[in-house]
Amino acid sequence: MNKNNFAWIGPALTFAGVVTYFMWFARFPLLRDFPWLNLPLVVLGVVLSFLGVKAVFSSKRPWSRKLAAGGGLVLSGALATLFVGYVFVLSSMLPQAKQETLAMATAPSVSLTDAGGTVVDLSDYRGRKAVLVFYRGYW
Repeated sequence: MNKNNFAWIGPALTFAGVVTYFMWFARFPLLRDFPWLNLPLVVLGVVLSFLGVKAVFSSKRPWSRKLAAGGGLVLSGALATLFVGYVFVLSSMLPQAKQETLAMATAPSVSLTDAGGTVVDLSDYRGRKAVLVFYRGYW
């Protein structure tokens, strides 16, 4: 394979690694929390972009090709930086608990009718963990 092709294959791989993470792989916790498939693809894209720039600049190519290869390397580097920054830094920053949430650590007494028509009192579950699901739709 011609190493000059790396100048466009690299940015394409980097772009594919970033886009497929958000379109598909972020849906699955195993692949969302650490991008096992996308991170190597993004790194490979940056490496190929660098090798493509090196090959284009070492050959007698016109300046337009050299400029395009350099732009591809900059694009690959920027995409990789944004991807790594989002996955490993921004996605781990959780918002602080609001004061209202902390004040309502115990739920107020509520009586609701369940799906079977039985009245259920939330106070019957005091001291235990309970999850209330309000579903608006059709079963």
